[in-house]
Amino acid sequence: MRRTRLSWLLVAVLLCSGCGYSSRSLIDERYRTVYVKTFDNLTFYRGFEFELSRALVNEINAKTHLRIVPMNQAQTLLEGRIVGFKQNVLTEDVDDNVRELEITLVVDMTWTDLATNRQLRKVNSFTETAQAKFDIGENLESATAEAFADIAERLVNELEAEW
Repeated sequence: MRRTRLSWLLVAVLLCSGCGYSSRSLIDERYRTVYVKTFDNLTFYRGFEFELSRALVNEINAKTHLRIVPMNQAQTLLEGRIVGFKQNVLTEDVDDNVRELEITLVVDMTWTDLATNRQLRKVNSFTETAQAKFDIGENLESATAEAFADIAERLVNELEAEW
């Protein structure tokens, strides 16, 4: 009887202790607001800065507790620049028409506490690749949209507190 009680007590303690996981955001809870400055674009491809900034805003709104606000109301500033964009032909048909293309996007980003002017996170040469397969209806525009969404997701993950 005593062994049964001890077993049940052990089970109860294990159930109450949890597994260490939490549903809380891993982004520092002190920061509630962010201003996302339109990224600079050091490439020759115009408009990419707006697409990336929009993808970041969408990702922040969808997956964090941070609120996007105007600069004069923000606790933090998220800014960066697109430093590289390359297109590489992967396959061509017999008439030299591109069938498959790979794009590579390279981004720098800084997240700053505006009250202290302290950098909370800084990432350099953050790289994302995507492919366009023209045979199945993809194109350069769809590949760049995919790359912007993917790199925005990864950049927002970089805002999380270090372990």
